[in-house]
Amino acid sequence: MNRLYAVKDKNPTAPLAETDLVDMTLDLLQDPNTPTAQKSSILQSLSEKSGWFIKLDQSPGEKSLSVPVVFYGIVYYSTFSPTVGSETDICFVGEGTSRIYALKYKTGNAAFNLDGLGTMDNLTRSDRSMIVGSAIPSGVIITFIGGTSVGYVGVGGGVYKPTLFSKRSIIPVAWRIVF
Repeated sequence: MNRLYAVKDKNPTAPLAETDLVDMTLDLLQDPNTPTAQKSSILQSLSEKSGWFIKLDQSPGEKSLSVPVVFYGIVYYSTFSPTVGSETDICFVGEGTSRIYALKYKTGNAAFNLDGLGTMDNLTRSDRSMIVGSAIPSGVIITFIGGTSVGYVGVGGGVYKPTLFSKRSIIPVAWRIVF
């Protein structure tokens, strides 16, 4: 089974195992039915352990095929799930499904309302990702045009523009030099 990982670089003396990370697959921090005490325990584990991971289980065969990108505290992953042909031709792979994930890099929580249900105040596990097309997607590319940040993902002969947390200008608008 494939996973998305976020690992804190604490200069470990031995190789890390999944037991050194917190399994955030179920997204219990954003589940309104999770008791407060359990959420506190998860937050404590996140601060003590060496990171988190999420099992890719949105579609059979889902894999991340590109490098994740972190921008303004949000980590962006693109994934691909193949469409398998008939049982008589197991070598056939259709166009498949491209998906983009936008997660808070410290917790693996959803960063945006990607499923379009509800609001930013009640994000859930289904808000972590969304289908953006077919065929294998590129990684997320963030660039600055006219001082404003813009994100791109190439997918199925087109381009998808993921939501970015900030579109702040990197060019100073005004300044003065004082001697």
